[in-house]
Amino acid sequence: MSDAFLRTDELALQQHLDAQPGDMVTRLVLADLLEEQGRDDEAKAQRLLVEMKLWPDNHLYLTFERFPGYRWWSRATGEHNSRIYSAIPAKFQPYMPDGLWLYETRLEAEAAFLQALRDAGEL
Repeated sequence: MSDAFLRTDELALQQHLDAQPGDMVTRLVLADLLEEQGRDDEAKAQRLLVEMKLWPDNHLYLTFERFPGYRWWSRATGEHNSRIYSAIPAKFQPYMPDGLWLYETRLEAEAAFLQALRDAGEL
């Protein structure tokens, strides 16, 4: 398989996840592709997101925030209780960046979580 094909394939998967970040089947396909490329940490992170049923919240227009991006939450309670899918487990929160976990892109949000997994010794 050529590198150009892999990049095009990955781009299509990433674009789909930008629109549908909760699509776990696509995440598993992406994980397989990343693993084939030798990007084992990224592949494992995608599989962990599937296992934990997590993805960054992209429905920020539903809250007080008018930010067109993605967010991780520290907990899903009160008005955010339906967003359990984007609540970072407590054991990884100390390894997340300081401040709001608010990102312009899904890839940035997931990169922050990937780094937290590495720093926590999960990868």
